Amino acid sequence: GPSGGRLDWEAEKRRILAALESDGQPCDRPQRVERAKIEDVLHTTERIIAEKDRRIAELTQRLAELGGDGPCDADRQTVIERLLDADALVQQERQRLAQLQEEWRDKLRQGEIDLSLQRAKLARERAELEERIRLAECAIAGGPVTSTPADRQKRSSHGRWLARLGLTEADRDDGKQDY
Repeated sequence: GPSGGRLDWEAEKRRILAALESDGQPCDRPQRVERAKIEDVLHTTERIIAEKDRRIAELTQRLAELGGDGPCDADRQTVIERLLDADALVQQERQRLAQLQEEWRDKLRQGEIDLSLQRAKLARERAELEERIRLAECAIAGGPVTSTPADRQKRSSHGRWLARLGLTEADRDDGKQDY
């Protein structure tokens, strides 16, 4: 960890300084220049290590703040939402998604209407088939084909569902589709 590296550097620095001290006082100029360079490197390295330790401590604290629950999470979420709201591409995608959602809602509504119309058509066809079967059974039995009051009621109410929808018989025939 950082503290182990710090201790290793401290030990290495002491060893280098001890080696320099054991050399005694340098007698000639080149040794003095070399010793000054080494000491300068030691001080520069020490400053860099201190700055790195400070930066590591700062980042560790920020990481701890970001990782915890509480106001930092709420602030971070608010910042993210603001950035997303401000981004033009995100806004365009949100608008496109809203448009697609509305289109699908319209398609669903139209599908529900089409299904209702189809169910009504099938119910009419079924009623007509049941009437034909009844008439055929009467003809086979050799009896007179008569119309009951219920049959007359069914025929008279035939176009009422169109009127409820605001359509006429001509509208029904124009919009007739084979499913």
